[in-house]
Amino acid sequence: IVPKHRINDMKKKFNENEYYLSGYDLEDKIVQFEKKFIARGYIVIKTILNELAYADISDSQKLILLNLAIQIIRSDHVITLDEINFINQLTSNLKIISYFN
Repeated sequence: IVPKHRINDMKKKFNENEYYLSGYDLEDKIVQFEKKFIARGYIVIKTILNELAYADISDSQKLILLNLAIQIIRSDHVITLDEINFINQLTSNLKIISYFN
């Protein structure tokens, strides 16, 4: 999930740089789409995590999935609390033993 300040920056740049839609305030529409995207995103993530809890995969496949998730999260060089919680939930659902707890 993109941090709120970055979303606001993107919306501002879009409104400033869009020539064809100049004069139209798209802020309300963008906010509506953002809320829908976030709500649906949480549903998708919850569904994936629940399905992984019952997936018949090997330990090596579990570690590959965890590694992939960590790489995706680290790709923007910003790690949020939601992303940390996602990794913790993924680790729990995949039943990966944590030696740090």
